[in-house]
Amino acid sequence: MKYKKLITASICALTIISCESNTYEEISQTNEIINPTYIAHVKPIITENCISCHSTAGGQRPYLESNDEVKDAILNFGLINQIEAPSGLGMPLRGRMPQTKIDIIKLWSANGYINQ
Repeated sequence: MKYKKLITASICALTIISCESNTYEEISQTNEIINPTYIAHVKPIITENCISCHSTAGGQRPYLESNDEVKDAILNFGLINQIEAPSGLGMPLRGRMPQTKIDIIKLWSANGYINQ
């Protein structure tokens, strides 16, 4: 009986230890992006995580449907602070985005909001 409990506990511990919130692809993706653009990098992140609420259809302002609206949300509505907040305290409501995606948005902002 003790042997079964020990094996079960070991398997559970290894499973928990091996879990990682970021995949290798997510980690390496940020390192490769030097000059993120709205269309190629930011828009897909916003579409996946924000647009269901922050659009004219979703009704929640600020709207995040265009380059200018996302830029305005960063400059005037604290978008970066919202997405950097711990899960449950910021946006998106369903949980914090992976840091790699947040870093892409921050780098896009720091580089001058390139639209390409």
